[in-house]
Amino acid sequence: MCINQYYNTEEGSQVQMMRDIYATATRTIIWLGKGTKATSAAFNFVADFNSARLEGRDAFWQNRDSKARIADSRRNFNYILDYEWWERAWFIQEVVVSSQVLFQSGSHQIKWEDFYNLLVYLTTGDDGPTVAFDKHVQRLRDPNAGTESTPTSLLDLAYAFRYQSATFGSDKIYALLGLLPAGNTCMLQPKYNETPERVFMQFTVSCLKHNKDSRAITYASGVPLQGGYSADVVDRVGDFNPEIHSSMDWSVVLGAWKRVARVNGAEQMRMFNRMITADCWAQEPLDWRQRIPRRGDAARHEEDTAYLKLVNKVCSNRRSFVTQCGQFRLGLWDLRKSDIVCILFGGKTPLIIRQCAARRGQVSGDIQQASLFHKVVGEAYVDGLMYYEGNMQDDIASSKIRPGWFHLL
Repeated sequence: MCINQYYNTEEGSQVQMMRDIYATATRTIIWLGKGTKATSAAFNFVADFNSARLEGRDAFWQNRDSKARIADSRRNFNYILDYEWWERAWFIQEVVVSSQVLFQSGSHQIKWEDFYNLLVYLTTGDDGPTVAFDKHVQRLRDPNAGTESTPTSLLDLAYAFRYQSATFGSDKIYALLGLLPAGNTCMLQPKYNETPERVFMQFTVSCLKHNKDSRAITYASGVPLQGGYSADVVDRVGDFNPEIHSSMDWSVVLGAWKRVARVNGAEQMRMFNRMITADCWAQEPLDWRQRIPRRGDAARHEEDTAYLKLVNKVCSNRRSFVTQCGQFRLGLWDLRKSDIVCILFGGKTPLIIRQCAARRGQVSGDIQQASLFHKVVGEAYVDGLMYYEGNMQDDIASSKIRPGWFHLL
């Protein structure tokens, strides 16, 4: 099969048939290139691993001849991961919709399932982009695989496979259309006479209008939005601590954040404790000072270990801040004083936005004029704003909330 990629109309119509072609194929063979000594050893190792009984795989790995041989096996296996195939956006569809997938290098073949079994076994708890890519693919092939939810919307797919590359930028979106479940449609059709910038704009508008999902604005830019309001302004920010698990002392970090927040009284302490866990911890005691050990001390019991793991997940690579209204918040590491806490209608979380320039611009469609231009800094946990209480229409009518226009660059 060959598509004339210099004829936009043909390419646009042909790529829409690719899902059916792969789905009806008896098997799909993915050519990784000429075989080498290393790839031959790697393919043989994958086959040997999968021939071992499930309960005997630990023994299989531990009984390799020596540590040097284990290192060689890992190194040879990594040769497979170095192939450019893993980086391409279009190849996702090949694996997901094909009933039987085989990798081939030289004269050696391995099944997708066998490769995936070994990859997950070797990288448990250490998911790089390639491993994350494979896990997303496997969940699409088998929605019952793993415990995480399967991406089902175009936005979920675009985020899950954001590391994939494409020669023509629009294919980062077009390559995902064939992965949408039946009945989950979008407003996009492959049109190769459109610029990638135009396609990304259409993708974002589709997410906003068709899926009612404003998360797209954190993944795409240049989309003016109707409906939103400024809820607060950043006044003070805490220290930023990069994600270095082996050296992070959360008792010190949270103590510094608490001083910046100027926590005073029991109610403010409760707000602070909700912030550092994103309000996802309900077991007493709720006070982090009774949960997190100091550096060098062991956790008292398993519940404290689970608490520390949650704090690490919520707070790593983030920065605490206090707004002009005195609320405690948690945002991305690069937020600054005077950034705006913004609520966009239809959004799932508050956003931090930053004014870019004191200019105004005309925008097309039913939005006649946008206010000051802003960039999206990222999502934020905002105690008191995660769940809206009250009647939005009444609050707008009474001017408690003042909706405005936001043009996000």
